[in-house]
Amino acid sequence: MSRGPAKSFDEVQMLDKAMVEFWQRGYAATTISDLRDATGLGAKSLYDTYGGKRDLYLACLARYGEKVLPENFDEVIARQPPKTALKAILRNLVRDSRLGRAKGCFLGVAAADLEDDPELAAAIRARLDQVQQTLERVLLQIPRRPGAPKPGDLASLLMTLLQGIHLIARVDGTEVHSRASLRVALRLIDDYCAG
Repeated sequence: MSRGPAKSFDEVQMLDKAMVEFWQRGYAATTISDLRDATGLGAKSLYDTYGGKRDLYLACLARYGEKVLPENFDEVIARQPPKTALKAILRNLVRDSRLGRAKGCFLGVAAADLEDDPELAAAIRARLDQVQQTLERVLLQIPRRPGAPKPGDLASLLMTLLQGIHLIARVDGTEVHSRASLRVALRLIDDYCAG
């Protein structure tokens, strides 16, 4: 059964605009009116395409995993040796949090805004797992010194640290916490490496 006439808009561009709106406001505070203003689409087009705000939000979380995470992680990893890439990822994400470009990480904002909704929780968890697994994949390519944490454990710590840095950056106008956290994270990576 068809939901309506053929779309006359670029769905990818519309998703990117909707994602930014959810990112800045959070799921609960974003209204259909906000989404109409951000995307330039009418409520009927949004409902015909997604069925409602919640389904659009789920599509935005999926889009984040397809676009933003690869840009921030995979593209950096492809251009540099593993240790250098890992440090670059951390520096870039901390820099972006200080510049206020993202108003926090979309995943952190989503997790902080989450109410009792198992499907949304699973979608957020899947994207967080994507970050953790990418970090672990890089760590597995770096020779580990004896006694260093397991790659998965360090990846979990780094992922959690990045989420915290981004959430604090939403309310903290200083760079004190992000700079200190970055110094410690880079030191952990150095201590992890065998050579």
